[in-house]
This record gives sequence, C-alpha cells and structure tokens, in this order.
Amino acid sequence: MLGKYQKKINGFLVLGLLVGVLIVAGIIYYVSSYESRSLSIAKRYLAEYKTEKALNLIERVKLQSKKVNPELDFLLFYTYIKSSEFTKAETLLKDIEDFNEHEREAILEIVAKLNFHNENKLLLKILEKSHDLHFEPEFFINISKKKDNIVAESLFIESGVEYFVEEPDKAKILNNYLIKRYIEVAQIEQGTKNYFRAVKYLEKAREKAIAQKGSPYQSEIYLNLGMIYRSQKKYEKAWEHIQLSAKLGNEKAKDLIKHLQNKS
Repeated sequence: MLGKYQKKINGFLVLGLLVGVLIVAGIIYYVSSYESRSLSIAKRYLAEYKTEKALNLIERVKLQSKKVNPELDFLLFYTYIKSSEFTKAETLLKDIEDFNEHEREAILEIVAKLNFHNENKLLLKILEKSHDLHFEPEFFINISKKKDNIVAESLFIESGVEYFVEEPDKAKILNNYLIKRYIEVAQIEQGTKNYFRAVKYLEKAREKAIAQKGSPYQSEIYLNLGMIYRSQKKYEKAWEHIQLSAKLGNEKAKDLIKHLQNKS
C-alpha cells in the first residue's frame, strides 16, 4: 500500500517537474523571441498605416535590445522616414551597413519621400550606401529632375557619377546629361541677358566636357560662349570660340563663320 502511495507521489513529482520544465522553456522561448515577434507586429502596423504604433513598438524594442540587430535598425530607420523624423533617421543611418537587395523596395519608397520633402543631405547619404542595389543612371536623372534648381540637380548627378566610379560608360551618361543641363541653364540666363551666370554655367560644362575627353556637347559649348561674347561686343573672344566650335565640327558655327566672312 505504501509502495503504491510512494509511486503516486513520485508520479506527481515527475509530472510537476515536467510541467515546470515546460513552463520555464515557454518563458525562455517567449523572452528570446520577443524581438522577432515585436518586429512582425510592427510590420503589420506599418502595413495597416498605423505608423505611430509601429514606431513606439520598435523604439521600445530597440531600447531593450542588448545585441546588434540589422533588421531592427533598418526597420526603425524606415519607420523614422515614414514618420518624417528625418533627424533621427540621419543619426541612426551612421550605424547601418550598406543596403541589401531585399531592401530595395523600401529604399525606393524612402528616396521618393525624401525627394518630395527636399531632404537632399539625407538622400545623398542613403545613395552612398546603395551600391549593392545596382541602380541605373536613369535613377539619378529622375531624382535630379524633381529638384527646383541646377545646384540641387547637379548634386545628385555628381553622386551618380561617384556611384558608377567603376562603370565608366554609365558615369559618362550622367556626365553628358549634366553638361547638357548646364548648357540649357546657360541659354536661359543668356535669354534674360544675365551673361555672367550664362558664362559661369558654360564654363562648368566646358570643364566637364574636357575632363571627359569626347563629350558630344563640346562644340555646342564653344558656340554658345561665342554668341554670348558677341552679345557683349567682345568680338575677339567671340570669334575665337566660334572657330573652336567649327573646328569640332559644329555646322551652325561653320555657317556663322561663312556669314560673318561674307559680311566683312
């Protein structure tokens, strides 16, 4: 009788021990999976446009986290951008490694938002970390087109040139695009008789064309410079630049030289 009773006690002890182990294991699992579960919930909040709730949850997880978690950092960075917390996003960006291909869609969304808000400084920093996303030249051109002045435009084209430092053909596409934009801006300035600014942009274009060695816009630059100097009655400089344009094969410059020679 006593033996049966002892067996029951032992059975209860084993069962209690097993339940205890299961409870402890459950607690350990709950604690260890807290971050991943919280990030899943935060992603769901973001998908439901509950950005503030997502941000509060992710910041709480970040505060409690004792280890490096790239997924957590990127999600927090992304949520800062979604919340227009650009200063916090810029601070966090310092600790984030280069972006990966699976983050492409999020980065495209981030770029669009920063472009809309003219957050150029932060946008440039993001592009510096986007080499693994393999953007094309048109990506940088499209960003630049949304800027409201040539200075901001040129910043993003130049960042694209740096981005393609190991792909010279793609860098050349951007260089030529920027040269063309400088010429267009110079022509606008020339039309308003702001010759100083017109010459400034044409000189920028000329420097880039010479450095590139073979820009299709080089003869056009010299012709435009010649026409500006002519408008300023600086005939010697005008003649010099028109001749340079003609030597580079510009047909308009050749026709202008013939016209001027016939008049003299």
